[in-house]
Amino acid sequence: MSTTRNPRRLLNETEILQVTQAVQWAHPGMDFDLAERIVMQTLAYVDTVSHSGPDATLAAPPAIAAGWQVLVLHTRVYARLNCLFRVYGNDVPVHHTPQDPAAPPDPGAVDQTAAAVAATGYLVDADLWQPGLSVADLIAAASEAPSEATVPHGSEPSVGRAHCGP
Repeated sequence: MSTTRNPRRLLNETEILQVTQAVQWAHPGMDFDLAERIVMQTLAYVDTVSHSGPDATLAAPPAIAAGWQVLVLHTRVYARLNCLFRVYGNDVPVHHTPQDPAAPPDPGAVDQTAAAVAATGYLVDADLWQPGLSVADLIAAASEAPSEATVPHGSEPSVGRAHCGP
């Protein structure tokens, strides 16, 4: 029996709400459900990156890159998340290098990354892992037909605050 990881375990509910609202506010017209899906997949991606070796070629599609950029701006939340990764045995923080917006991510690298996210134990929301699909495209699609989140809520307890350093 395989266990599915829930990215909600990485942040507390207040932090999830703050980051989700910030993703929504950064993208006019985005509904809360889409913003939350992006945040959940972003957390799964960042956790996967924290488990990957330095030579791993991982690439985020536009939706996940947008979520990560907002997450990084919440510096205390992001620092605590990296401390949590250290508690799990990953001593190197997950750094963010923004993608060139004029150059879409390599589709093969995005597919490999989605597979790595799944191998780490997370459900992959396939709609968000399309390398050629912009956030604006996702907003338009969400306004046409509501979709269901693929991350089960409450399947794992939330992890408490991690303390990092002295």
